Amino acid sequence: MSNVIDKKDTGRNIARNVAHYRQRAEMSRYALAKAIGVGTIQITRIETERHCPGSIMLAHIAEALGVTADDLLNAPEKKSSNRG
Repeated sequence: MSNVIDKKDTGRNIARNVAHYRQRAEMSRYALAKAIGVGTIQITRIETERHCPGSIMLAHIAEALGVTADDLLNAPEKKSSNRG
């Protein structure tokens, strides 16, 4: 079945995407944590794949970063070297 969700891949996607979008927003872990009402350690745990946030926390993170939950769940796009 091709629709099977791999929790390990999902956790990795979330970790990479939270870090990516947080850095793109020029936001510290502290600032993101404060924006969603959690401790900095929680953001660190998410970005290092030691914790996978639930749907509500994921929605709060996405809102704070100005992206969608889908942006955080999907595999990061590979960068193309052919961009003009």
